[in-house]
Amino acid sequence: MSDTITLHKDVIKVLFEKLIDTQNVNIRANVKHITELLANSIPDNALEGAVHLMLLDEPYKKVNVGDYVRFTPPSYHVGSEYEIDILNDMGLMHSSGDVYGIVMGDTSWSSNKKYNPFHSSIKIDILYHNGDREIKRYEHTINPLYVKRTRKSDIPYYKLKNSLDKINNNGKTINGSNSIVPQEVSES
Repeated sequence: MSDTITLHKDVIKVLFEKLIDTQNVNIRANVKHITELLANSIPDNALEGAVHLMLLDEPYKKVNVGDYVRFTPPSYHVGSEYEIDILNDMGLMHSSGDVYGIVMGDTSWSSNKKYNPFHSSIKIDILYHNGDREIKRYEHTINPLYVKRTRKSDIPYYKLKNSLDKINNNGKTINGSNSIVPQEVSES
């Protein structure tokens, strides 16, 4: 079953009628014309985005180039682009099953246009793994409203990497304690 559905424009018009404050319209009968004008003039992806934002249960955090995000990966990537257990082990899979990525831009064709965080789709480099369990980037496009902005420091992979980076060359942690690698205990 799909995660998205299609709404008829008549339903969108009803939703937009609720947005227009009739106190600000001189002739109330014109509200229907205004909503029809909006519903027929605004591109479909913008209509979808407006309705999506109207009905969200939490504030939407818009994403910009360079932001880290998480989202539901395409189901057909399992087994071909990544293995669930390896992504989990590496700290590159959220507990919800989401994967992480980095916003690279929008998918507009113009090279001199400014990045549009509400474009119909954005380019993301998904953080997957290669055969050596190293990060590999996989270019993907997705609707920006279907991603959740996250901080790099909240991604378990980077938390673990930062912890390991704190160990100096002597096998001592920054605070001077012994290595985090457990030592064998000899039995007496």
